[in-house]
This record gives sequence, structure tokens and C-alpha cells, in this order.
Amino acid sequence: MRLWNLQSGRTIYRFLGHSKEVLNIAISPDNRQIISGSRDKFIKLWNTLAVCKYEFGPKDSYSDWVTCVSFTPPSRDPMIISAGCDK
Repeated sequence: MRLWNLQSGRTIYRFLGHSKEVLNIAISPDNRQIISGSRDKFIKLWNTLAVCKYEFGPKDSYSDWVTCVSFTPPSRDPMIISAGCDK
């Protein structure tokens, strides 16, 4: 994943950590966090400086690809919603 400066067309940050293709990302309502879901079966929570702050792996969530991730609308108790290719 990359964060781009649209005016210069240059990469600002590279988000490294997934071992396979990232299928979906979402930005939090306050624009301070990013979540990603990948074919590596992990969901990762990042700050906007490309630092992975937390990850949910196959033991915590899915036994197959994570296909969709999203933040709930702004609230007092923010949550992450995800979907995957589990049976």
C-alpha cells in the first residue's frame, strides 16, 4: 500500500507488512487510522505514518482471505467491520 501526494505524484509513505496482496483498505472517519485486509488472512490497523499498530491474524479472525474492511461511522465506540472467504 502507498500514500500518495496528489500534487507531486510522489509516494509519501509505503505501508509494508502484508505478505500477500491487499484486497481492501479503509480510512477512519477522523482520517487518523487505516485498516487493510489481505490474501495473507490478516487485518492490519495502521496510523497515517505507515506504522502498523495492531494486527488480527488467522487465529483471531479468518482462515482464508480478508476481502473487505470498514470502519463504523463516527461514534463514542468505534469498531471495525470485516468480511472474508471463510466457509
